[in-house]
Amino acid sequence: MGAHLSEDEYRRIYGETKTIAVVGASENPRKPAHGIPAYLKREGYRIIPVNPRGGEILGEPVRTSLAEIDEPVDVLINNAALYPPHRDDGGVLDVPDEEWRSLVETNFLGALWTARAFVPGMIARGYGRVVNVSSDYGSFGLGLKGPASYSVGKAA
Repeated sequence: MGAHLSEDEYRRIYGETKTIAVVGASENPRKPAHGIPAYLKREGYRIIPVNPRGGEILGEPVRTSLAEIDEPVDVLINNAALYPPHRDDGGVLDVPDEEWRSLVETNFLGALWTARAFVPGMIARGYGRVVNVSSDYGSFGLGLKGPASYSVGKAA
């Protein structure tokens, strides 16, 4: 679970935060990966959307990689994930090895690598936060049926 902070500590954090990078930002308004950055932008934070598809989200140019971010980031939201292409018909015994590798690398190692790219700058500036977004599938999955590789990758 997250840290238990006092109201004053939360106010300090929100007051110091200016720029938020959202890795896995979505242009789809029905997805939380769109709604959360939209809310943060309405609250006055500068949003840097990151998605390999590029384009524009919330009126901001989308960075296609972390290397394109050339400014300090106060908060990193790790939200990138792959979902198995065959959706819910891929039980743990049905998922090909390469798909397991791809999903675990993106859904688990991607979050680790992304944090490692930003945390040194945060330490140097003496400020920063990392928020890793998971999924309900990471906590309950569907046993031997359902998106097992996605569940494992998000739970790792």
